[in-house]
Amino acid sequence: MTAALSPEQTEAYWRDGYVNRLVALSPDEAQAQLAAFEAIEAEAVAAHGGEWKQRDYRPWEHADHPFREWIDGLVRHPRVLDFVESILGPDILIRNADVFVKNPGIRRGINWHVDTAEKGPDADKLLTVWLGLTESTDENGGLHYAATSHRQIMPDAPKDKFNLTLSPTAVAALDRSQEVINVMEAGMMSMHHFSLVHASGPNRTPRRRVGFVGRYMAPAIRQATAESGVATLLRGRDTFGHFALKDRFPMTWTM
Repeated sequence: MTAALSPEQTEAYWRDGYVNRLVALSPDEAQAQLAAFEAIEAEAVAAHGGEWKQRDYRPWEHADHPFREWIDGLVRHPRVLDFVESILGPDILIRNADVFVKNPGIRRGINWHVDTAEKGPDADKLLTVWLGLTESTDENGGLHYAATSHRQIMPDAPKDKFNLTLSPTAVAALDRSQEVINVMEAGMMSMHHFSLVHASGPNRTPRRRVGFVGRYMAPAIRQATAESGVATLLRGRDTFGHFALKDRFPMTWTM
């Protein structure tokens, strides 16, 4: 089964800065992936004395950690890569990947921000995949997109990687009529441009929200834009040599 975007979906991505409701996993596959993650999570919690004491856990520091094999399978899932290829082309790198968990009653959200301060053609070579292992809604803290903001020049916009959150001045300049809630069922994925402004809210439901995030790149991108000198080749070839290619990539899970 191939999962290429239609011409209309590809056009929508470049126009709006995102495309969503792409079926990457069947409901059964999504449930199986969630169960596998929660088994790994339960083992890690038990190893920490039965209580989670860290918001972030960095399994790339542990070469034999089972989380590595699990997330590597999602990063390389053929349907995920087919969708990514529709935007980036046949040669695909991964910079890093994360799993984000919002447990019930978590009040914190993430303010309006971008994934890179870079504007221009080089930023077009980066995209973020968001794949839901549970459903994603406004009530459980799903993403909000400011459609078309990836092409907007905002006053007081983020200028470097150290602070990608929008200032009040930049937020005020957003066209809020273009705000879109990324509502998806479990197993669906979205892709958004690194320069697209987005945010998420708290989880106001009794169920946790779990999502996989992968940050993919085309090999032609410059290190300065990628904010990394290393990457992992997932598909095709790297004929540019901008990055030191590694078998392992940074990964986290965050609660």
